[in-house]
Amino acid sequence: MPLDWSTVEGIARTYQQSHPNLVPDIRCIELSVRQAFHQLPVLVDLVDFDPYPDVWVLQADVVSTNRLSITTRNNQALLTPETNLQFRAVHDYDHLTQGLNFSVWGEVKAAKVWCARVEDDTMQAFLFSEIVAQACVAVVSGSFAPQKYVRFPKRFRDEVFRSV
Repeated sequence: MPLDWSTVEGIARTYQQSHPNLVPDIRCIELSVRQAFHQLPVLVDLVDFDPYPDVWVLQADVVSTNRLSITTRNNQALLTPETNLQFRAVHDYDHLTQGLNFSVWGEVKAAKVWCARVEDDTMQAFLFSEIVAQACVAVVSGSFAPQKYVRFPKRFRDEVFRSV
């Protein structure tokens, strides 16, 4: 299955039409995020603007300063506000290290990279919902949807990840 427009629309539609699932163990997800954050080899600055229009600006900034800027805007999430900012840092660091742009393809690839580092299926499902599904909604509708956890089947997630 290629990551084509109909797949992106289908993920977005499923996310938008689904009732939120209960996150089985949000504390374990938050712990996983915090552990990943504390392994980052750069300092993280919190800013009140969107610091990176593209991955090239992100790379240039981090290479020259050894600092990664993360926006504090729109920080309403399923995670605690502090953990959500840590989530953003880990995710953006994956964009940086893999040279991934901020397109849907880049977001799916970044989610795949993070999922490859964790074995827990609940965490992988959470990453798919938070990164892939949100990116698909943003591309299709023009804005991010209110955050919720939608558990896509593992087989489907794996097919999407194989496509990038």
